[in-house]
Amino acid sequence: MTHIGEFEKVTVFIDESGNAGANLLDQQPVFTLAGVSARDTNIPNLDKKIANVISGNTPVETKEIKGAYAIRQNLHPLIKELTNPVLNSGQPIFWSVVERRFMVAALIVDNFYDYVYNDNVGPEWTYPSGMRQDLANHFYDHLSDQTLQLAARALVVGDTSDIRQLIQAMENELAEHKSIDGFDAVSALTGVHPHIEELSAVLTRTYSRKRSNPLRAHRGTVKSPNITSFFELINRIEDYFRGEPKAKVRILFDSSCQFNEAFSHVHQLLKEADGPEFRFPGRPPIIFGFKAVTSFSAVDSEAHSILQVADFFASGIRAIFELLSSPIQPPTISKSLEFFLAFIALNLKSPLYTYVVSDSLSNRIWPAIERYKPR
Repeated sequence: MTHIGEFEKVTVFIDESGNAGANLLDQQPVFTLAGVSARDTNIPNLDKKIANVISGNTPVETKEIKGAYAIRQNLHPLIKELTNPVLNSGQPIFWSVVERRFMVAALIVDNFYDYVYNDNVGPEWTYPSGMRQDLANHFYDHLSDQTLQLAARALVVGDTSDIRQLIQAMENELAEHKSIDGFDAVSALTGVHPHIEELSAVLTRTYSRKRSNPLRAHRGTVKSPNITSFFELINRIEDYFRGEPKAKVRILFDSSCQFNEAFSHVHQLLKEADGPEFRFPGRPPIIFGFKAVTSFSAVDSEAHSILQVADFFASGIRAIFELLSSPIQPPTISKSLEFFLAFIALNLKSPLYTYVVSDSLSNRIWPAIERYKPR
C-alpha cells in the first residue's frame, strides 16, 4: 500500500450494487458500495488498460461488462484481468456493506426506543451504545421475516395501522424473548402507544417529501441502505486521506438518478459543516468539516473505465455477503467468489471498509475464509 504522504490529487471512483429501486421495501438482502482510488496522474493509464480489457471481451455496442454478470458466469480470468491494473497500482479500495434485515431491525430501535416517541426510555437511548446494537441483533434473531418486512414498510411509509400491527406482532413474537441484559423490550413498547399518531406523521412526511432539507433525495430514499452506506463510506475516505495536508480528493460516482442529488448533498453538508469529529469503537468516524474530500460529481461509466472496476468490487463483495447470509453454505464456491473472498480476507484488518450487518452475519466471515481457503 502506498504511504499517505505520497498522495496529492486523488480520485475515488464509486459504484453501488444491490439496489433495484425499492430500497428497504425490496427483498434484496445486501447493498454495497465500492470506491476504487487512483492518483490523477495515473488515471489515463488505468483507463486505457481497463478499456482495452473491456473492448477485447465485449461487442463494440456494449462498451461495458457488468460485475454481477461476470460473477454469475464465473468469468474468473476476466475478473482478474480487469481488476489487476487497479490492485497493482497499490491505491486503497474502500467498500461498505449494509444488510437489509439488520438495518430494518436497527430502525425499530431508532424509532420505537427513542424517548421522544416512547415514555418508557430516557435520552440515553439516543446515543450510540452497545445496548442499542444488542437490541437490534435481538430483533434480528427473534422476529420473523414477515414481521421485519412489515417493519420496513411501517417505518419507511409511516402508515398508522402498519405501526400498530407491527407493535402487536412484536409483542406476540417476543413473548418468550422479552428481555435482553435485564431490559424488558416488550414492556417498554407500551410507552410508544401514546405517540403512534405523532410518529406516523413524522415518518409520512419524511417518506413523501422530495429534494428538501435536511437532505435532498428522491421520494422514499431517505432511509435507503445506500444513503447509510455512502455516509459511512465517505467518512472513511475523508479519515484515510486527511492525515496528509496535500491530499485533495474528488469523488466520481457512477450516475444513478435515485442517488446523485442525495449523495452530492451528503458531501456538501459534511464539507461545509463546522463541528467536531465523533469516534465510536468499531464504527467509522463522523467528521464535520471535510478537508481532504473536496468535490463530488456523478458521471456516466463510459467517462471512466475505472468505474467498471468499482462495479466489479461492489458486485463481488455483495455476492460474498449474500452467500454468507444464506442459511445453507455450499461445499465449494466458484473461482470468481474465491477471488472476492480473498480480497475481503486481506482487508478485514484495514481502515478501508465499513459494514452495517448483524452479529450473526459478521460471525460467519472468518469461518467462511477457513472453509473455502481462498488464494
